[in-house]
Amino acid sequence: MLEMPWQLVEERPDVLDLVTGMHLAVEEYMKRLLKETTGQEEPRLTTEELDRLLTPDRRELAYRIIEEVFPKYGLGKVLRG
Repeated sequence: MLEMPWQLVEERPDVLDLVTGMHLAVEEYMKRLLKETTGQEEPRLTTEELDRLLTPDRRELAYRIIEEVFPKYGLGKVLRG
């Protein structure tokens, strides 16, 4: 569940656009990653099961999807950590 600090939104309306873009980008990223790793868009997995999916050989796939998806939502280039 996403909780929005409404006072901040009232002071800076651009924050709502940013948070909305982030939410949509992450949702699309997860669906694409899950589809490519499990063949399903919305399997019911625990956090631990998701962590196990991101094996070292799949991390490059995850980065590629992020780099494709996030700019579509105006989030710019994502830095690798």
